[in-house]
This record gives sequence, structure tokens and C-alpha cells, in this order.
Amino acid sequence: MIKNKKNTEVSDKYLLYTHTKKIKESDRDEEKKEIDIFLKDKFQKSLQSENILILTGAGTSIGFGGKSMHELWNSIEKNVSDFANILKSVKYSEIEKEKKNLENLLSILQIKKLNMENTSGQANQTSQYIELITSKILEECNFQYPSTGTPHEYFIKKLLKARKNSDKRVKIFTLNYDTLFEEAADRTDAVLIDGFSFSQKRIFNSNNFNLDIVHREKSRIHNEESFYNKVIHLYKIHGSINWDDVDSHILKNEHPKKPVLIYPNSSKYEKSYEMPFFEMMSRFQSCLRGENSTLLIIGYSFNDDHINRVLKEAIKNNINLEVFVIKPNINRTTQDSLINTFYNAIDQGVTDLHLISSTFNDFVIKIPEVIFENDISNREKII
Repeated sequence: MIKNKKNTEVSDKYLLYTHTKKIKESDRDEEKKEIDIFLKDKFQKSLQSENILILTGAGTSIGFGGKSMHELWNSIEKNVSDFANILKSVKYSEIEKEKKNLENLLSILQIKKLNMENTSGQANQTSQYIELITSKILEECNFQYPSTGTPHEYFIKKLLKARKNSDKRVKIFTLNYDTLFEEAADRTDAVLIDGFSFSQKRIFNSNNFNLDIVHREKSRIHNEESFYNKVIHLYKIHGSINWDDVDSHILKNEHPKKPVLIYPNSSKYEKSYEMPFFEMMSRFQSCLRGENSTLLIIGYSFNDDHINRVLKEAIKNNINLEVFVIKPNINRTTQDSLINTFYNAIDQGVTDLHLISSTFNDFVIKIPEVIFENDISNREKII
């Protein structure tokens, strides 16, 4: 640990930080290869846990059409003509502008709107400002799937290859609004069970998460072969760009008139207790309590308090939960954060926490492929 001129503590940066192995960013390239060995030995076994859970954030979309919060701010500042007036209306200082904290701005606007309910003129104007920003966020998250493909396809393939037909389904919980995982599943011929019906009018019903897909012609031969192997559960905790509220029903709609999303603001925690978000959070919490479970946290900023609370509780109370955190430039900070809690836990001897500094793309490349050579039922996965 060193200190800079401002007397602020700065930790060494690590590419890998676990109880048994710590590889600094400054280490030689030969030593960095130990990460590959670690993933091959440790991670390969973890992929065969009874329960595989994935939590993804913006880091899995950035670079493939998605934007960071700073990039969203820049786009809104450039394309929303009233943006200067919006900042002026809430007396945003130059220092606050430099931070480009879109969540903070929307929170202030939301509070102002509530406080101005008795003065309809000002409240309406604030509502318009909120609508301008949120509609731009929705627009920016509604992008075309890259023609060259994305790591999401290979990620799904590797996850499916690592699972036997009789294993529990992999569950992906994403905080992103975009449809990268849905598009990737289509391209890999995987079936996503996402809470929506399989009818032409796709309607959300939480009971759909309890459905599964089997090969009826094989069901009398062997239980393990009866399950269709290319199935993944997808839970969109903050909603999706193609969710539409129609007559109190959540439908999939390419051009929603009433989008069903939790926008970045201080009311995220309260909003997460409304349907269908409450259903997603409940299932996330329930899955985190499962025995023999592996959780991959990929591209998540750790800025959502309601998610952090759930993670902290699970890691503290479930001794059967192994956690891998994959995040670029992961490092201790001078602020109180869940990441710091992870570092401290590892230092105190916790063996089932692993921090890996990596982008989503680089991590997917490093994921070892698990092939069950003697399992004939997995042949269509391999070919």
C-alpha cells in the first residue's frame, strides 16, 4: 500500500486476487499465464456446480452497442436541446456537471417533481424534462445487434457445454435493458425461458419460469436424455427495451408505448418491489441461497444499493456459494464499497471469493471448455 501526495491510500492493482493466489498488474507476462491455469483448474470445476448463476451489468454491453453512464450523459447533452435548461432548473453546479452522474440528475428531478405537485406548471415542466432524458436513454439502449457477433454467443455456448442434460438450468440475471443475450441465444439456437409465454402474444407470467423443455421421444429411455440441453433462464431485473405495459399486462413489443423499465434514479430500490421487478429480485435472492452454487458477477459497477444488499447478505450467509467477480480495473478504493468488503474478506481467509480484472470479452475467451467425452447426449453441443 502506498500514499500519493494528497495522502490518499492507493492499493496495488491486481489481475487476480484470491485467498491462495494474488497476481499484480505489474507482474511479468509469464506469471500472468497463471490466471489461465487458475481458470482451467478452479473455474472449470465451478462451472459444474449444481447451480450456476450469472449477474451482468453494463460492462457486458459496452463496446457492442451499449453505453456507460458517462457516455449516456454525453449523448443526452449533445442531442437533447433543452439539456442546459434542465441542469439550470435544478441549479446543477459545474463540479456536478463534471461528474456526469445521470442517476443523480434524474433523482433530483424526480424529487423536484414530487415537491412541485401543488404547482402544476412547474411540475409539468419537470415531468417533461424527465421524459426527455428517459426517452433518450431508451433510444440509446435500443441498438442493432453487431453483424460480427458478440462474446455473448460464445459465453452461452461455453455455459451450455459445461452442463449435463440433467443439471439445473443456468440462470442469467441482467441489469441491462438491451437484448444482446436474447439475440445471442437466437444465434446459438438456445431457448430462453424469460417469464414470457410461448404464444404469439408474448405475455409475462412468473409461472413461466417454472416451465422446461424435454424430448418426449427420449423421456422413456433415460431421464437425463429427456431434457433439451440448450435452455437458459433469463431474468431482466431492471426491465427491457421491448417490455410494454398494455392494459395492466406486460407484453413483448418491439416499439413499446409504455416501456417497463427501472430508470437510473434514487427510487430504484422502491421500484424493485413492484411487479414484475419484484418477481425477478425474489428469484435472484432465492437462487443465491441455493446449495452448491457458483455466482459469476460480470461487468457490474456495484453502484446499485438494492443489488449490493442482496449480494452482501448471500455471501455472508450462504457458505455454499462461490463467487467470481469479473470487472475491468478491479481495485480497492478509498470509498466504502462492496468491492472493498470482498478484498477484506479474502485477506481474512475467505476461500470462495475470487476477483478477476478483465473485460467481458477477454474473460469469455479464457473460459475453459468443458466436454463430457463419454456422454453421448452431449454430442450436439460439441459439433
